[in-house]
Amino acid sequence: MMVIVAIVAAVALTGCPEALDLQDPELEQPDANTTPAIDTSADTDATTSHACPTAPAGCTAFTCTVTNSCYYACSGRTSWIAAQSYCTQIGAPDRFASLATIEGQLEQQCVTAATLPTSSDPVWTGLYQLDSAHEPGEGWLWTSGDTSDWRDWGAFEPYELVGDRDCGVLADNGAWKADVCNYTRRFVCAVQ
Repeated sequence: MMVIVAIVAAVALTGCPEALDLQDPELEQPDANTTPAIDTSADTDATTSHACPTAPAGCTAFTCTVTNSCYYACSGRTSWIAAQSYCTQIGAPDRFASLATIEGQLEQQCVTAATLPTSSDPVWTGLYQLDSAHEPGEGWLWTSGDTSDWRDWGAFEPYELVGDRDCGVLADNGAWKADVCNYTRRFVCAVQ
């Protein structure tokens, strides 16, 4: 027992994971099986007249007739911040991209139909809450910088009784929920 305590104390004091032969954790990426190269060459979608960047590996491109954005439903599961970082690469270098902003009911219906979110398999959006905001309902913003105040929270949302639920997801039938940002979820990107 004393040997285990001594080893744990040595590791804690020295920060040396080799003492216990520990491996660095593998960081979960949006598409954990591959590290996709982001192809920024433009494709023209059949349903719209504007060019959209090619969908990266693990993502499916779609458009909504109510916006000029190109959307990408990504099947890999990752944290909210990693999903946001991944999305920004899709539009580079000439178009702004982020987790999707939803500005109205028709856009929400389109994104929901393309991503098919459920309570057990929700989808990250670009909605997040400022750390300094009054919990649970104030300070929600879009990563795109959009100032739309349209919201479509599900029943009893945003919910903040337990945990740090500061990131937005689409759940059953597109209902918005506040979720823990470090959870791993599918996500939807938008390129403007």
